[in-house]
Order: sequence, then structure tokens, then C-alpha cells
Amino acid sequence: MSKKFVRILCLVLCLLLLVGLVAYVMPAAFAVTQAEIDKLEEERDRIRAEQADLQEQIDTLQGEMSSVIERKAALDEQNELNRQDIELINEQIAAYDQMIHDKAFELGQALRAERDQYDRYCERVRSMEETNTSSISSGTTRTSRRSISRPVRTSRP
Repeated sequence: MSKKFVRILCLVLCLLLLVGLVAYVMPAAFAVTQAEIDKLEEERDRIRAEQADLQEQIDTLQGEMSSVIERKAALDEQNELNRQDIELINEQIAAYDQMIHDKAFELGQALRAERDQYDRYCERVRSMEETNTSSISSGTTRTSRRSISRPVRTSRP
């Protein structure tokens, strides 16, 4: 192989490692907090209050038989507030999706840790039984033959 090919291959491999590292670090950098979600809900409540005020204005304008232009302007403003409300709801959904993703990742880590701990426990019990340093059945003085003859479970329940 030529030196140029080897250099290009090394560069490509370095880039792949860098992309993997960035992908691993990115979810932690964008963690969503409950405070951010609460802020979005407060903003949404403010918009809804403005919508209620505008609805009162629209009702008043319709009752007074005001000009079509005034009614249209009020309706356009209401449409804009509705759009902003939808935008905030979409942001909330995205924030909750991120929280779900974060919690799923944490759950996976906890399950792996639990599995590792259980495996170490089983290995330790097996080791103790093999070296006869301690016997599970030695703790009882009067055990029936039936309980001693049963094998010790080493697999997960």
C-alpha cells in the first residue's frame, strides 16, 4: 500500500472516532430540565390569557357591528396567538421526548449495573461453594435431605 493511501485511511478512522465521541457527548449537553418545561408552560398560559382577552374584543366588535377591517385584524391577531401556542406545545413535546430519551438511557445504565452486580454475586457464591469456605446449607443445623439435595440456583430468576 502506498503512504498516501495509509494517510487517508488514518484520517478517515480519526474522523470516525471523532464523530463517535461527539455523538456520545451531545445528549448530555442538551439535557432538558423541569424548570425549562415550567417556563414553556408559563409562556403558554400567558398566550392563552391574551387569547381570552382577544376573544372578548372579538365578541365586543361583533356585538357593536364594527367594521370588517377591525374584526379581521383581531382575528389575524388571534390566529397568530394560536400559532404561537402550537409552537410552544411542539417545544414542550420535544422537551418531554428528550427527557424520555434521557431517562431511557439512565434506565439502561441502571439495568446493566444491576446485571453486572448480580453476575458478580453469582460468581462469588459459586466460588465460595467450590472452595468450601462457606456453604449455603451450613447455616442451618437441621436441614432435611430434600433441601440439601436441591442444587443452588445460579441463574437469574
